[in-house]
Amino acid sequence: MNGNSLLERIQGRVQHYDWGKEEPCVVSSLHPTEVSPFAEIWYGSHPRLPSLIYNTHNPIPANLPFLLKFLSIQDPLSLQIHPDTETAKMLFERDKTHYADPNAKPEICIPLTHFQCFLGFVDNNILKQQMTENPPLKKVLMFHENDEARDLLVRAHMLSKDQISIFINEMKIHIKNLERQKVILSNHQKLFERLVTKFGEDVGIIASFLLRYEIFEPYHAFFIPPNYPHGYISGECVEAMTSSDNVIRFGLTKKFCDLEALKFIPHETCNKISEVEKEVVNVRSESQQAAQSIRYINPTKYLSSFVATIYHINQGFTVDVTLLKVGLLVLFKGKATIDGGDYDIGASFYVKGRTTVKITAIENASVVLLS
Repeated sequence: MNGNSLLERIQGRVQHYDWGKEEPCVVSSLHPTEVSPFAEIWYGSHPRLPSLIYNTHNPIPANLPFLLKFLSIQDPLSLQIHPDTETAKMLFERDKTHYADPNAKPEICIPLTHFQCFLGFVDNNILKQQMTENPPLKKVLMFHENDEARDLLVRAHMLSKDQISIFINEMKIHIKNLERQKVILSNHQKLFERLVTKFGEDVGIIASFLLRYEIFEPYHAFFIPPNYPHGYISGECVEAMTSSDNVIRFGLTKKFCDLEALKFIPHETCNKISEVEKEVVNVRSESQQAAQSIRYINPTKYLSSFVATIYHINQGFTVDVTLLKVGLLVLFKGKATIDGGDYDIGASFYVKGRTTVKITAIENASVVLLS
């Protein structure tokens, strides 16, 4: 038991969506249950799934401005957009069934493994290349030289099931021909068969060719601004965001897709996402590394309510973590002594205010702090 009165142990709560992983995975290690797959675990006070005071059924007595999630992704998630503040308010007033709150949801994603995702529309050069390399795509979208990916997305959603079915069959033939000719397939082409097997005649299969295919390595974070089309393909990550669960979906899902809301996507979402800047501090003890902190620098235009920091602490070493305000702390690797109490992986805490938390690694340990 820790001796810090500002440290309240809590329990995150798991979502078992079908795109999640079977154990062992990050989410299952944080909160083992008999139910699978393991998709997400939430830490925060969002009314949809608030964290609980440990060993009780009581939600944490706080209204936190941020939300922390871990994701374990086996299959692609829905293609989606998080609306800006003005749009979120309008959608919430119009349709409270499908929009959980009136808040925007800008977020950063910190991959914990090799991570693949769709991020933003392809630019015009890549779009033309996609059409050249995939004639069935050019045909079904009736592509013209001046078309932009954003406009083609709306056009794709006007297609009938029969048109999508014909496209899928023609693409299967096209890809088989490429394979016979020993042509190296693009990432989009490699993913195509997997998407068809998982989602059938879903318009998102067409839409995926209009989005950038990006790959990130562990701890190289990226920012997802409002109104930015994206979708995660595979890997594990931690997400830090404002306390919202607003999502406009537009493919690769059986859930509600709000086609009317697609008109809110701005044209600049073809801009390439760059990695979030980070400050890395290495702490050494004599000839060996004792610990490392990675502090992610949020774009202040969108995210000024929190900072995410990851600490890697080698066995036997201690780190003093100082918070200037409320926060969330999760031990996601190893074992550690946290302010006098010994904890296994999955221990999580609501930090009620300004304090310093002493963390000693019993074995190599990693924690994430959101504050």
